[in-house]
Amino acid sequence: MKKLFNNLLFKVVLAIFLGILLGGILPESISRVFATLNGLFDQLLKFLIPLIIVGLIVPSIAKLGDTAGKLLLITIALAYGSTIFAGVSSFAISKIVFPSLLAGQNISSVAEGDSGLEAYFTLDIPPLFDVMSALAIAFLLGIGLAKKGGITLFKMAEDFEVIITFLIEKLIIPLLPIFIFGIFLDMTYAGKVMVILNVFLKII
Repeated sequence: MKKLFNNLLFKVVLAIFLGILLGGILPESISRVFATLNGLFDQLLKFLIPLIIVGLIVPSIAKLGDTAGKLLLITIALAYGSTIFAGVSSFAISKIVFPSLLAGQNISSVAEGDSGLEAYFTLDIPPLFDVMSALAIAFLLGIGLAKKGGITLFKMAEDFEVIITFLIEKLIIPLLPIFIFGIFLDMTYAGKVMVILNVFLKII
């Protein structure tokens, strides 16, 4: 039982269920606390994502050594190729299948519904750089370290990786179920959850 409650997937499913269940029961004053927490976590996540990219990719590429350049080019080619293939396939299938699946669905009710819960306060935490800049920095530093070495900088990259891994394990993952609970709590409060779930279940 303890292993089940420590499972992230179980926590996420439980958070979704509780969010839907309590969305119409909890007083607005309490629900707004979760809306506030969600806003703070969202800002923190946006701030951390570029740092996570740099922290995990730089040492990984650097450890490849002299083969880093070739392997990186192959990886990028495969990634972009699969992304383009998946995008084209998804678009084609959606054009063929979705019209019949979503026929009669009143999606406009989602947009026209309540705007949702209002946070008690917000905190703006702008990221140091955007995702594309993070990828560029990570690739350039990683290849540079792989080709030219640099023991001090490589050790810094490894230490930064340890810090990022710690933040993911001890901060992001534990707070993720609460964030998801807050999302479904807000959707239920706004009266949008059943419409969204109905469409989502039809799509999958």
